Amino acid sequence: MSSYGSLHSVDTKVKRSTMDILSVQSILRDAMPLIVAALGSAGLWGYLSTRIKIAHDKAKHEASVVAEYSRSVKEQVECLAAKLDQLTHDKEQLLMEIADLRAELAEANATIKHLQELLRAR
Repeated sequence: MSSYGSLHSVDTKVKRSTMDILSVQSILRDAMPLIVAALGSAGLWGYLSTRIKIAHDKAKHEASVVAEYSRSVKEQVECLAAKLDQLTHDKEQLLMEIADLRAELAEANATIKHLQELLRAR
């Protein structure tokens, strides 16, 4: 009976070891989704963080480009406004000169007519 008792004790130990292994496997199987989720969420968080950083950098660059474009357009508008002011001033001067020339021409025409009448009268 002692050999039966030692076999029974070995058999019990094997059963316990098998049950322990099955228990560990069960725990791992149950915990695997949590482990994968934890590792996946860390990866997802890293991915999302990188994606947000890239989007932020892109928006920052676009804002810089828009600011540079706005500055350039403002400078061009100021330059064109100055040119328009100068051209308006030049046009007004030319119109005054044309008016003076017309007055001189009218005076010259009056003088010519007067001289022609004097020549006819002689």
